[in-house]
Amino acid sequence: MAEAPDGAAGPPPMLEPARFPRLVTDLNGLMAEAYGWGTPDFAARRLLAHLQAVAFGLGYPAVADLGQSDQQFPALLSGRPGAPPALRIVLATVGQDDAQAEIGLQILPIDDQQHPHPGFAVVPFTTGAAAQDVDLGEHWHLVVTAAGDLTVAFGLIAYPGEVTVGSVTEQIPRPVKAAMSLGIERGEVAEQSRTLIGDPESTRLEVGTLGLHFDLQADPLDFGVRITGRRWRIVAEAGDDDGFLAAVLPRDGLTIPFDLTAGWSYRRGLYFVGGAGLRWSLPTSIEIGPVHIDSAAVELTAGTTRPQDPVALRLNATIDAGLTLGPFAVAVSRIGVTAELLIGADPANVGIGRLRLRAKPPSGVGLAIDAAAVSGGGFLSFDPEAGRYAGVFELTIAGTVAVKAVAIITTKLPGSAPGFALLVLITAEGFTPIQLGMGFSLTGIGGLLALNHTVNPEAIRGGLSDGALDSVLFVKDPVRNADRVLSTLDRLFPLAADRLLVGPLVEISWGPAGIVRLRAALLVELPQPVRVVLLAALSVLLPRPSAAVVELHADAIGVLDFERGELALDASLHHSRVAGFTLAGDLVLRLNWGSDPVFLLSIGGWHPKFASPQGIRPLHRVSLSLTESDNPRVRLEAYFAVTSNTLQIGARATVFAEAGGFGIDGSGAFDALIQWSPFAFDVAFSCRVRVFTPFGPLLAISVEVNVTGPEPWHITGRATVQLLFVSVGVGVDLTIGAAAGPPDPVETADVAAAVWAELTDPANWEAVLPAAARPGVTLVGVAPPATDRPLVAHPLATVAVRQRVAPLDTLIERVGTRVPVEGARSYSVTATTPAGIAVSATTDPFPPGQYRAGISDDERLAAPSFVAMHSGVRLDPLSSRDEGPGVVCDLGVETLEVTSLDTAAVRGVPVAAGG
Repeated sequence: MAEAPDGAAGPPPMLEPARFPRLVTDLNGLMAEAYGWGTPDFAARRLLAHLQAVAFGLGYPAVADLGQSDQQFPALLSGRPGAPPALRIVLATVGQDDAQAEIGLQILPIDDQQHPHPGFAVVPFTTGAAAQDVDLGEHWHLVVTAAGDLTVAFGLIAYPGEVTVGSVTEQIPRPVKAAMSLGIERGEVAEQSRTLIGDPESTRLEVGTLGLHFDLQADPLDFGVRITGRRWRIVAEAGDDDGFLAAVLPRDGLTIPFDLTAGWSYRRGLYFVGGAGLRWSLPTSIEIGPVHIDSAAVELTAGTTRPQDPVALRLNATIDAGLTLGPFAVAVSRIGVTAELLIGADPANVGIGRLRLRAKPPSGVGLAIDAAAVSGGGFLSFDPEAGRYAGVFELTIAGTVAVKAVAIITTKLPGSAPGFALLVLITAEGFTPIQLGMGFSLTGIGGLLALNHTVNPEAIRGGLSDGALDSVLFVKDPVRNADRVLSTLDRLFPLAADRLLVGPLVEISWGPAGIVRLRAALLVELPQPVRVVLLAALSVLLPRPSAAVVELHADAIGVLDFERGELALDASLHHSRVAGFTLAGDLVLRLNWGSDPVFLLSIGGWHPKFASPQGIRPLHRVSLSLTESDNPRVRLEAYFAVTSNTLQIGARATVFAEAGGFGIDGSGAFDALIQWSPFAFDVAFSCRVRVFTPFGPLLAISVEVNVTGPEPWHITGRATVQLLFVSVGVGVDLTIGAAAGPPDPVETADVAAAVWAELTDPANWEAVLPAAARPGVTLVGVAPPATDRPLVAHPLATVAVRQRVAPLDTLIERVGTRVPVEGARSYSVTATTPAGIAVSATTDPFPPGQYRAGISDDERLAAPSFVAMHSGVRLDPLSSRDEGPGVVCDLGVETLEVTSLDTAAVRGVPVAAGG
């Protein structure tokens, strides 16, 4: 069996030797059964995924190109979203490290609208890159670089019943992508420079490299020429004959390093990219009371980052200073003023551009305190260009209580939205534990407040196995780990306008010395849509933290989304060990009671034949590695999963050891899948052992057994023994009992009558006043509808009726284990209403597999548990108007009797209701 790569749709492909002869005798029929070949529902994604898995199994790299090809193949499977556009299989790689090329085949679905059904094409391709540096002597070099991607627009074209060789130009509108550069450079080796102008011992211009390059690019077409200079610098030194310059210039002189690029291209025109700068720092020892100035600096920079930007000259005058007041100390770095001249900027306020002067905030502030009762410190960082200010602090109070704080302020929001964003995280620990009973104690408290931030559950789930929550829940040494903490908070809680995130943090311990420790945060995200997020990190150290034999660390995230009606829980083990052996695994729980009801729980993943549900991250098996390396390797794996219609369980053990080409390799596994409705199960056992030498296998034994049932019982298996070059195998394919036939015709259901009964039951009718409606009148003392009491509705209310017997406007082939008495058919409800009333369909969740006959077990497993389908009708008033103040009055109600599912309603007798 070859497993599909991560992200491939559908269950993993399995090799079925019994089908091999049909590859020659009935290829079209085999393709139709497996992939819907010759039908509008051709499963191109599944075919490419299986071909990709087969290529991997044969040792050929294969990549499904899902991104770029959306634009590259515009005619691809029009109207069939989600189909992968192409599969590239690399058959050979030639060349050396600096010049390699790949040769292979590209397989892509095609639909030219001239054939009734889609097909696919197989075309060759080659892609590669090369770079060559030829030493011409005397520090001159010829530099050639090239890169290309060529897909031949000519190959094998296959449609149902038709195979030809021809052009696929329409599917590959841009088959050639290439770029080439040819240049000559004069440069020194390594970081050395050469004096171009001036005295090598005095003021001079030094050059590193100087080059002239010619560039050519295809797709899009562009060509041009550019001059490059790297490692250039201006050095100012006084020399021995200038006492004044020797006094004012630094001992090593002033050095202004810079790079530059100037060129012209067909698409960009003239352009210039580069920059230069100098910094003159002067140590000082100035003290003004408690303030001390440690250094002063003048910095001049010039340059531009993009060809279209004006050249900017910036002059910064800054100081590094500090303040000491008793036990307090403050250090400020690079605070001062900035003068900026934008040459050629419009509008200009000086002759050559726009000049502006502004205060330069410090790049950082350090704080420290060292008193008898309080000690600690932290820092503040400033990035005015990005509009971001961050701070991390840690204080120890009375030698035991540790208070830690992290704050991030962002003044530039995405999309230039007004306002600012704030994230504050504060924790306190080390105080006298607060007893909670039953051995539990509260050892830490804190809180998180985030304005204009949201939670990124996917980022948190992706970081569970790496311990990402250690940077959120009671951070250890936040000042030392500030970069990691700040970057993690930015990733887990990204900016989002008009969102508020707030909640407490707690740390709860149990047992002597805290052998069990739970750190958790309960966060509420407001306003609508409201989400409640639980972040938790559990640590278990047995028998004691200082000498742990069992060390378990599990991080988890739970999300309760009220708008989607979903509870999601994800957890992962990380950095866990049992008696020195690594333990790992993932857990996922999904419970959705909204428009897409679903229930599933998995510890360690899924059965190989079960398609992983969409939106679920790839799960690692619960595993215990009894060795530290891959050679030798002893590994145990297991999984357990429950869905609304299946129970899945499995385990696997692998052993491997090799030395000098001699070794042993073995494994044993079982996988069980139980389906509740209709009841069926699939159990597979396998084991194998192989003793090998540098010359090949010495002994190999394998046994595989698969049992499915119960209607019928089907047992397949094979045992193989290989000794040196002799192999003997025996197989079994046994069927016990007859296949389950169709449901007994006596087991019928009158679906129309059941639907009718539900529609005419007053309890299934409802009247809801829209939130934006202005009632005008209020109904008082109206009892809910019952068998002998009709529904009373406000004139502006939305009236709806629902039934849950069977989905409407859908072919009903069976209802559970029974068949419709009328045979397979669909049912619909129509409503005739006066002017001013809009009629629409209501939806409710139905299990689609309960209403279809003849679907395979694999299709039933892959189908969603519930799907929103039509269940009734809804009547909405289109308009209303006010007619004076509201008064108390008797309400007259007219009743509509529904006499047939397919005929118009008949007006009934009015009844009165007080209100």
